[in-house]
Amino acid sequence: MADGYARVSGKPGVALVITGPGVTNTITAMGQARADSVPILVISGVNARSHLGKGLGYLHELPDQSG
Repeated sequence: MADGYARVSGKPGVALVITGPGVTNTITAMGQARADSVPILVISGVNARSHLGKGLGYLHELPDQSG
């Protein structure tokens, strides 16, 4: 959506994504936008390293996620 918006409007497109798979799934689109000189901005959150592995239940830190 951000890429399409930027191509049609000529203004930078913005995408807000989740950590982990959200960011990973933007890599191809970011590469294509760069190759085509399309202005996009991808914004993602991040979990603090000090919180990882402590079972606090933060996004992508759920114990039953692998099930």
